[in-house]
Amino acid sequence: MGDRAGTHEPGDEVRPAASGGGPEHPHGPHGPRGPRATRVADAVPRRPLSVRGVVTAVAVHDAGGPVLRATLDDGTGSVELCFFGRRNVPGMAPGAQVAADGVVLVEHGRLRLVNPRYHFLA
Repeated sequence: MGDRAGTHEPGDEVRPAASGGGPEHPHGPHGPRGPRATRVADAVPRRPLSVRGVVTAVAVHDAGGPVLRATLDDGTGSVELCFFGRRNVPGMAPGAQVAADGVVLVEHGRLRLVNPRYHFLA
């Protein structure tokens, strides 16, 4: 999905991995645990997003408190999963297949889900 250089701040711990793809389905009522997901490319700010994809990078930011940020790529784009107050989310590592559900925010030109519901697919 292109170069992600410059998306992390100095001193952040970053672990990159190859990107992967996810299913292409319209948004449905089942959320990330159900059979449907929204493509990141179709995400709308301030609207719910249920997405499936592969974690491509994990970084911990410490400005004003810890925030674990995991980049999730579904093959059409990427969204940043932000876990405030967390330095670690067990299993959230590059290469993990994840389904996540939350409301889309746009900050600094990046799509973000803050403290999303999530589960691992494989």
